[in-house]
Amino acid sequence: MPLMKYLSVLGLSFVLFAGTAHAESTLLPSLSVGEQYNDNIYLQSTNPQHDYITEIIPSLTGHYQTPLWTWDANLSLQYLYYDIHHENTQTNPSVYVRNLTNLWDPYLHVETIEDYRKVSTSLVTNYAQQSPFVNQTKQNIFTLHPYLTVTPFQNTTLQYGHKFIDYRYNNGSGIDRIDNIDYLESTTAISSRLTYTLGARVTREQNDVNNYDQSDIYTGLRYAYAENSAVFGLVTKSWIDYQVGLNQNYWGWDVGLNHHIAEYTINLESSSVPEPDPSNIGTRLELYQATIMRTTPRSSISVGYGLSEYINGTLNETTSIARAVHGDFTYHFTPRLSGTATSLYQDTNDKETNSYIYLSQSSLRSDYKLTEKINMSLWYTYIHSYAPVITTDNYKNNQANIQFTMTF
Repeated sequence: MPLMKYLSVLGLSFVLFAGTAHAESTLLPSLSVGEQYNDNIYLQSTNPQHDYITEIIPSLTGHYQTPLWTWDANLSLQYLYYDIHHENTQTNPSVYVRNLTNLWDPYLHVETIEDYRKVSTSLVTNYAQQSPFVNQTKQNIFTLHPYLTVTPFQNTTLQYGHKFIDYRYNNGSGIDRIDNIDYLESTTAISSRLTYTLGARVTREQNDVNNYDQSDIYTGLRYAYAENSAVFGLVTKSWIDYQVGLNQNYWGWDVGLNHHIAEYTINLESSSVPEPDPSNIGTRLELYQATIMRTTPRSSISVGYGLSEYINGTLNETTSIARAVHGDFTYHFTPRLSGTATSLYQDTNDKETNSYIYLSQSSLRSDYKLTEKINMSLWYTYIHSYAPVITTDNYKNNQANIQFTMTF
């Protein structure tokens, strides 16, 4: 298993070299125990099945830093026991480990990342937020990223690097792939507020479906016109050579505005970028979104709108379009007690099946600090998916949860 192999190498390196220099380190273990009632565990349109689910999650968060390297880790093991449907009982590890090694500071560095977790098999609908196992797969991404940074001029930084990215999915539930990416990028500080970026990138992907080579050139500007406020724009031209099928070329972009004033933050963004997809290769996401947030000492509120268009890269055709409106509100009644309300409405047009899905999801949550180290959480979630054409996507779901979390 790639996960265990890479983690063994990382762990052995950590043991051998941890004591070579003065270290800054933190270690935070915790344990969560909870109970959930779910009235439709399979998200069925007819004859829903209910169950009582016991959840136990030991976890560990750590940070370790020396002049040689920096380690960050977030590890957890979720155990789910189903009281009625015992066959669903499962253990789900989640691993995120990042290492940055300074081989020749500040010039030569190596970044290594191991990311293992469950993800939704659909990019349009995040089933991982709706169910512990429906329409999900275990994904492992290993990244090895050596890069060289030089400063040929006082205001210009030049970086060359190579990324090896290995995507693996559990039991054929996704498309395994390996990306080898070479890039060269320059960043120039034209002034204290204005930054200019110019770069080129070559990607060679090997997968189980259709290998391809991709070449990109990109350029962009970022202007920080005030504290915590900036406008930015990046434009990319891409050429893709598929092993089977027609070659494609397209324009990509990432432009937006982050504006902060008093208690308010406004984010506007539009982008067209590749999106890792467990079920397809060459998927692109065109995104248009706007979010407004307000934060006070006792509360925070945000509302937003997003339009997402998913494009099949091999055919250069739109497969689905999703529009979503969301809102989140948190209020701290006392230093120990807080409440949160969230709501999401999304409608999706699936171009391939000429069908629609209308999804609404609402949640109420309260958190109470019983002691300095023990927190109790109560929350309720209601999900309604309405699909006039594909009836299997037409379901309702109620979830009620109680959870205790202790940090050590």
